Amino acid sequence: MWPPMHNFRNMGKTVGSSPLFNNGCVVYQDFTQEAQKTVPMGEGRGQMKVFADFHHDDLFHSLHLLFEKRLGWELYCPIGLDWYTQGYWNYSMEPRVVQEMLGSGRKSKDVGGHCLVENPTHNRNLKALTFEQFKDQEIDIIISSVPEHLHIYQRLKSQFKPKAKLIQQVGNEWKNFDYSVAKNIMISCSPFKIPSHVNKVFYHQEFDLKDFNYVPSEPSLPICSFVNDLINLKDWQLFQQYEKTMSEWGWKSYGLGCRDGNLRPLTSLIRTMKASSFIFHAKSLGDGFGHIIHNAFALGRPVLVRGKWYKGRLAGALIQDQVTCIDLDKHTFEENCELIKEWAKPEKYHQMSQAAVERFNKVVNYDQEFLSIKSFLEKLQ
Repeated sequence: MWPPMHNFRNMGKTVGSSPLFNNGCVVYQDFTQEAQKTVPMGEGRGQMKVFADFHHDDLFHSLHLLFEKRLGWELYCPIGLDWYTQGYWNYSMEPRVVQEMLGSGRKSKDVGGHCLVENPTHNRNLKALTFEQFKDQEIDIIISSVPEHLHIYQRLKSQFKPKAKLIQQVGNEWKNFDYSVAKNIMISCSPFKIPSHVNKVFYHQEFDLKDFNYVPSEPSLPICSFVNDLINLKDWQLFQQYEKTMSEWGWKSYGLGCRDGNLRPLTSLIRTMKASSFIFHAKSLGDGFGHIIHNAFALGRPVLVRGKWYKGRLAGALIQDQVTCIDLDKHTFEENCELIKEWAKPEKYHQMSQAAVERFNKVVNYDQEFLSIKSFLEKLQ
């Protein structure tokens, strides 16, 4: 049974750190984030239970920040090979990937009713459900985050949780959905046309701004890339060309499959990004949302970016050549080398750093988007 939606529609005020009750809710004010957090209480079971597939660590963490941190609900992901063998996992049929996502690649412990799965990236345990545990749980919302799971999760809902609501999360530029099934869509990529009967919300995937906070850097520090598998992308040669020509900076390439290693846990990534001067971000595959490029702007690290890869994409709103970043596609290689040297002058460097942070804060407002997401959740169909 769904808790009454007014339990999180009506937000209250607080004085100091004391919680006030408002329409059956306990409402807290987080002064650091300036975000009200509402924990549903009162009628029904209380906390809503959300089940979402897991294919992208930072995407799932953003759902954790939304459903568990902001709303006080419970978020679960699948664990165990039964999801695959029973036909409710279709993200990848490759045995290595199946094991990595559902099996031996994830350390888990059954704690009765659900499992706890170790998540070394974000240094916490995820709540997870085996296929049998899922059948025994009362689930209110089911989220598919890849197109391959939309119809599978519709079948899962129909067979085991007919009262649950189904949401399709869109974090990449997937636009061809069966809108007779995808009736509720959360979109964290550039907007696209969606039929009027579909309940939808456009938003940015949240990451913790207490961690990704602006601390002034120095322009003499290394220039770093954090694009996964850059060595196998067409822009690897471009990275090497800049590295050879401007070797005084000490260039680094971090990420999965990258020359200088992968940075985990997340604290290691943040520490290294903060210890960078510029961030080289040439990602020929582009981004749907784009965690790294948004992270860089939030941290105030000027980005050396291939702007053409972001034309018409969500992160494109951050890119302002020679204001918040250097758009490598707008100039020749030689001109870019001179621009990097020019913007590495301390006064100009700090000017661009501050402009990057200000642009991020103008484009991304998690608290305001949270209100839109709540309105979306009230209208689930």
